[in-house]
Parts: sequence; structure tokens; C-alpha cells
Amino acid sequence: MNGFMKTVFDATQIGSDEFRRCVEIIEGARAQWPDVDGSLRGRTLEETFLRQVRVHFGESLLMKYLRDHRINPNLTAKDKGKLLDEIIAVGEWIVHSFENNPHPPEEERYSPPAGEAGWWGVYYTHYTAPLAKAYAFIAFGNLRHGIDIDTVPLDSVETGKRGPIASSPSRLGTAAVNFAKAAAWMPPDDPERANVLWYAIFSMVRRGGYYLADFEVIRDMAQKCPAFFTPYFPADIIKENHCGKHAAGEVLGTTVGGVRDMICPPMVHWPDDVETDMDTLQEVVGPWTREIIHGDGGGLMAVTEVIKAVWKDRLQKWGEKEEHVRATEVWEDVESELRENWEAVWKENEEEGHKIFMREVI
Repeated sequence: MNGFMKTVFDATQIGSDEFRRCVEIIEGARAQWPDVDGSLRGRTLEETFLRQVRVHFGESLLMKYLRDHRINPNLTAKDKGKLLDEIIAVGEWIVHSFENNPHPPEEERYSPPAGEAGWWGVYYTHYTAPLAKAYAFIAFGNLRHGIDIDTVPLDSVETGKRGPIASSPSRLGTAAVNFAKAAAWMPPDDPERANVLWYAIFSMVRRGGYYLADFEVIRDMAQKCPAFFTPYFPADIIKENHCGKHAAGEVLGTTVGGVRDMICPPMVHWPDDVETDMDTLQEVVGPWTREIIHGDGGGLMAVTEVIKAVWKDRLQKWGEKEEHVRATEVWEDVESELRENWEAVWKENEEEGHKIFMREVI
């Protein structure tokens, strides 16, 4: 409660120390009384409660990173990395918690008074909601690692001139995949789903090594999120200056001559003290794109398939109902031509056996 109160009454306070202490106390108490029934030791020691506390802890760390990065220009790469790694660790803990305990006790599913409806309510509140947040934490940590720390200077080999800066393809690829997972676990009417989809777009465009058809599906999905919002949320809740929207504007689509199976290069940026040089850019981007695709830990992105794989697991592995997942509704809301483009490109890709980044999650 102190963590929440600090944030409410003082905008300069994050509350991360209080949430950290809360996590430590709960974990210590759980270790002290592992075999005591929850009805005796208190429900605040349940694993599901700890997940929610860790969600608040992760959010406070995320805010702390953004604040420190903004107000402290002397923040070292080591300090940045330590904080980002902790955010990733919070997300990974919640994911592992879900994998080990993926739903409420089965014996409570049909027990009165709430019955099955109450069981699913607990499932969506204390299982899938924290899981979606966890994937967003993992994604954020990797994204900021990739753009703030693990950068690659693309200097000219021919002239020796300094060139643009690229971001770690493995970090940004991991970010795009996990933002997509977060979106797939969220309900369609949650505005946060639009936010993480735009961040997935930013990550894949900044990384490069993705099919144009894949990008166009995810962009269309993100653009159409407001149609699923309830009246309580304004359609423009995701602002036009969102980095994902800016990145999307840099990609030429099929409507202006792009080819659906085109493999897109990364969106690089130039250091403030280096003048843009198109000759150097032309020299370095092609080889770097090939490195993104064929290098160690590289591969082509398939963000659309990541989302579809999560939907499939939710329906088939975890037994959720289509009316709650709404996967078909969201998929069919994507423009038919874009869906057909992606399905054709993906079929082609599978037949030709191209290397896919993080194929194991598809």
C-alpha cells in the first residue's frame, strides 16, 4: 500500500523499493510455512497474489528506468543493464509461475457458489492478465537493451567514414516476439493490446529482417484495435506520436509498390555528431540485413505466426472458449488481402525452409 500511496501523492516517487520489500516478505513467509493451508496462513501468501504484486513491482521498475534514463544523462550502461535485467527477470518469474500453475484448482471449477463462471473469472484475473504483463516486461527489457546499450555502429569499410547505428537484432527480435505474445494474451477490448502491438511494430521495424506481408498484418491489427474498445476508452488513447506509429510510417507498403515477400531492412539512426551520408547508408545496410537474417541467433521474423500460435494454445491447450479469446473475430477483421498475402508468404517460406527467428515459439 505504501508503494501505491507514494505514487499517488508524489509524482517523483516510484514505489519500487516498497514493492520489492513486499515481494521479499511474501516469498519469505511462503518459504516459512509451505505446507500450511491458505485458509490459515492467509490468501496474501498465495502464488496468485504474489504474481499480482510482482506485476506492480515490474511496472514500478519500468517507470524507474524511464525516469532515470530521462533525468540522468550520466547513467552508465552497467546501471541501465542491471535495471533492465531485473525487469526481464520479473517477467520470466511470472511466466514460469504460470507454466507450473496454469489454472485454478480443477476441483473448484464446479463448486458452489460461483461455479465454472467464477473459476474462469479467477483464471483471467490471476493467470492470463499477469502473464500478458510478464511478456510485456520481457519485451520492454530487451527492447531497451537493444536501443540503449547493445547497439552496433555500421561504419563504412570502403571509406572508413562513421555510419549509422543499428540495434541488436537478437534483442529487438526477442522484444517483438514477446510484445506479440503479450497482445495475444490480452482481451481485444484492452487498450494495452494496441500499445504492445505498436511496440511490436517498432521492434520489428527497428530490427529489420521481416516480411512486408507480416508487417502489414500486424499494422492493420494495431490500427483496428480501437474498434474493439468499450465506450469508456477514447479511440485516440494511443497517441499519434507513439514510436510504433512513427516507425510504421517509415515502411512503404504493398499499396505503393512494395512486394509482399520483400524482406525489409532495419530502421537505423545516425549519431547526432555524424552527418547523414546516403552512400555510406547504401553500402552498410545490405550486408547488415543479411547478417540479421543469417547470422548467429538471427532469422526472419514471423510475428503474425507468434500471435496465431498463442491463440491456438489458448483454445486447444488451455481450453479457453472462442467467445472469450475472440481469435477468429480479430483475425477476420484484418483486411482479407493482407491475410491472403501473409498466408501465401508464410507457405512459401515453409516450403523453402528459411531460417525463422525464435521458431520454437511458433
